[in-house]
Amino acid sequence: MDYGEAPRQCLQARTIVYTPRVHNTPRILDKEVGFLRDRLSWTIESTLHPDRDVTDLPTPAAATPNS
Repeated sequence: MDYGEAPRQCLQARTIVYTPRVHNTPRILDKEVGFLRDRLSWTIESTLHPDRDVTDLPTPAAATPNS
């Protein structure tokens, strides 16, 4: 899976902006934030270390945001 290259702003701030849905639960919030955190981490890692194979990266806690 190719996560592309992280924009320079992401490398500096390492921040995501998340707006939860109106109807949510703590479980949904945890899964969605975890998914976004993992995606950001993977993208930054693949940008900083392009020679590293994606299979070397740790498996994300949440495989999909809606499962």
